[in-house]
Order: sequence, then structure tokens, then C-alpha cells
Amino acid sequence: MPNAGAKPVILVINPNISPSVSASILDLVRDELGGRAEARLRTAPFGFGYISTHTGLVLAAHAVLEVYADYVAEAGEPDAVIIACFGDPAVQALREIARVPVIGFAEAGFRKAALGPGRFLVATSGAMWLEVLRQLAFSLDLIEKVSGFLALEGDTPAGMAQSLSLKAAASGAASIVLGGAGLIPTLPSISALLAYPVIDPHRSAVEFALGLIGQKSPPRPTFALTLSGVSRNLTRLLAAPEDHRPVPLR
Repeated sequence: MPNAGAKPVILVINPNISPSVSASILDLVRDELGGRAEARLRTAPFGFGYISTHTGLVLAAHAVLEVYADYVAEAGEPDAVIIACFGDPAVQALREIARVPVIGFAEAGFRKAALGPGRFLVATSGAMWLEVLRQLAFSLDLIEKVSGFLALEGDTPAGMAQSLSLKAAASGAASIVLGGAGLIPTLPSISALLAYPVIDPHRSAVEFALGLIGQKSPPRPTFALTLSGVSRNLTRLLAAPEDHRPVPLR
């Protein structure tokens, strides 16, 4: 919990290395927060500028853990963490390590859409993500609420809106979860062309993060530290006992 009188801090981790994507994410998070909390964004120090393969996804997950460990070593634990990728790399792993709530773009969008009537279509850029998102829906026990999964077609908002409308109608969707950090700048334009309610999972993640602040995390597992080849900060974080919050290194 934040100190009395201090705003809570939400750490936002971009798992790809793109500065322009990070800038879009930070603008959206700050806009959605409206001053209710402080957003601190960190960008992956290694990996790809656009994650479109399983190799990229694995690298992104490792980068998320390293970013979090570096942040804790520098500033102590935040009050919540957002994994700013529509695919949620390392969310479950970070929940094992962090003592604060962790939410990803995709999970937030799924949970928000599941609160509404009917089933929802899940759409993003890149065919690789479809199976990742399908597995996430299964893990959240929300697969029955999903009408289908779509890799967007078209290079313009109008083209993408057309592919979304066709798939939503064919699958019987009542709403659409349209995600992908790279889509943040164009998502309002696409949404305006659709006759379906569009859930913005990026903004949903901000609201979930705010609502989760202060919730107690489950006990973390004990890590058998026969460990080599990862950073000093991540090793230190994994070695911290359950009842000890790492303090910034001096």
C-alpha cells in the first residue's frame, strides 16, 4: 500500500523494445489514470520491437522478470504491475515473484468483456497470438464466453473494421475485445466504424490495476536457488524470503 497521502505507483512494463510503443502505452495509462496514481513505465532491455513469434514471446517473458527485478532494486516494490502486451507474457511467473497485484492487457480485456451480455470476439494483429490467447481464455475459464479469435486483416482502420464486423457477425459476438499495444493509436478510429461495443483491454488493465491495489498476494513458492546465468537483481529477488520485501540497493 502507498504511504499515507502518497499516490499509489503502478509499474507498467512494455515487453518489447519499441520506444514508440512505450510512448503510446504511457500516454494511454496516464490518460486513464487521470491523476489517481503515478505511472512508471519501463521498456524491455532486450528482445524484439514487435513480438510476432513464440521465440519473441519467450524473450519477452524473460525481459519482464528482469525489468521488474531491476525496478525493485532501484525503487522498491510498486503498488501494482501492468504487463503492457496483449498476450500477457510472464504474468503468472511475475505473480510468483511479486508481492503486489499483476495484471496483463489480455486478461483484463477478457474479464471486462465477460461481465457483459453474450459472447465476445477476441481480435489482435498477428496469427501467432491466436493460440496464445485461446490458451489464456481456457486458463481463465472464460473460453465459453469467447465467440472466436481473429487475426486482423487490412492495413487501414476501415479495412480492419470490416474484417472485425464480418467475423463478429459470423461468430455471434455481442462485443469485441480488440487488443495489441501497437494498435493503441488507431483503436479509437477502428472502434468508431463498428456497430459492436468494443472493449479496450489496455484501459481495462489500468482500471483493474487500480482496483487490485492493496489486495494481499498469495504465498510465493520457495525457489531452489541452483541458479546461474540471470542477473544479480533477479537472483536477489528470487532469494528473498516470503516475509521480506527487498529494499532498493544503495
